[in-house]
Amino acid sequence: MRFLSIFTLFLILTSASYAVELSSNTTFYWQLTGNLKTDVPADLYDVDLFDTPKEIIEQLKARGKIVICYFSAGTYEDWRPDAANFTEDILGNPLEEWEGERWININSAKAREIMLSRLDLAVEKGCHGVEPDNVDAYLHNTGFNITYQDQIEYNKFLAQAAKERGLLIGLKNDLEQIHELVPYFNFALNEECHQYNECDKLTPFIEAGKPVFNAEYLPEFTTALGFAKLCERAKEEGIKTVVFNKELDGTFFKSCDYSYHPKIHLHYPKCSDNSQCLPGEFCLKNNCGDPIGTCTKKPEVCTQLHLPVCGCNGITYPNLCVAHSAGVNVLQESTCSNPKHIWLNIYQEDSQICLKWSSTFNTENYILYAAPFPELTSIYSIPLNQNSLCLTLWNSASFYIAVYSEGILSNIEQITLK
Repeated sequence: MRFLSIFTLFLILTSASYAVELSSNTTFYWQLTGNLKTDVPADLYDVDLFDTPKEIIEQLKARGKIVICYFSAGTYEDWRPDAANFTEDILGNPLEEWEGERWININSAKAREIMLSRLDLAVEKGCHGVEPDNVDAYLHNTGFNITYQDQIEYNKFLAQAAKERGLLIGLKNDLEQIHELVPYFNFALNEECHQYNECDKLTPFIEAGKPVFNAEYLPEFTTALGFAKLCERAKEEGIKTVVFNKELDGTFFKSCDYSYHPKIHLHYPKCSDNSQCLPGEFCLKNNCGDPIGTCTKKPEVCTQLHLPVCGCNGITYPNLCVAHSAGVNVLQESTCSNPKHIWLNIYQEDSQICLKWSSTFNTENYILYAAPFPELTSIYSIPLNQNSLCLTLWNSASFYIAVYSEGILSNIEQITLK
């Protein structure tokens, strides 16, 4: 019988067929709570098995995404729809900091039966694979006598059952057992290996050509310098790394491997300022001085992460989301060092050259400076009490143009009139 079980396992490991394939270049996005963002340019989505509707999974797959479904394989969660299937005799100690969650006895037949049902649900919903969480119970005070070997056998059980169903499966954390489990799993998902200097323990997956996904939460990794250093290390190690907020609700994430910019809905009208937008919207602009923006919904809920930004009004906000919820566009991803700014924008409208400027301070007195290029032999100054000007000129000339007020000079632009 032992020979038969080993032979069967060999067949499963060597002949499993998957609908999709992963590589060491596969990028990932992880969101387990909140309204799922479906426009992130990652190759792989890791989403909650129970909370993600089948229709959403199908939409992601139609866009070419690999969909991995998360569930806890080592704990009971009292809010899950199958919570009633867990009997009291297989429930252990509660998890610290996770209300309503308790360890389970992974050696019980009942626990394994529930996990098989969850794998079946993943197949039914169309998931490409699964991410079973809490598979390192032997390291914790579970209330049960779970040994190192018990955990190895249980994790192999999960891997075998997933492969029998054509599901990819990832090893979540469990760094100390990687060298024994890497042949059974398709990828690794780790939390904070950079923060705790443990990334080297994931090397067996990288050497096997299997992707390693890593989530970091440390606030220092969200700063420009901290993030740059983090990504440099991640790329050297071959680890796909994304910085998330701990809620994993999609309100904050920053990937070392792709850029994310929220899509602007095309049905929103163009605007020059907030007054032209509907209630609950603001005029979103790429740059403070842009004459035209797009009416966009203000965020309703923002994370409390401290990632200060300088608003176009010269006020520092805790993060980008808070600035946008206040209807303010952003000048820079840092505090406001000098709250006074003037932005000059030049554009052509029909046969006219138009100038439009705005500032972070209240003033109606501007001076328009113009200097001929390239001689700069003289500077012309024109007092103005407006923030825009359109000119129709016929003579060929090239000028430097800038706007000045209260000791502040705008950006200097070069225009050519033909």
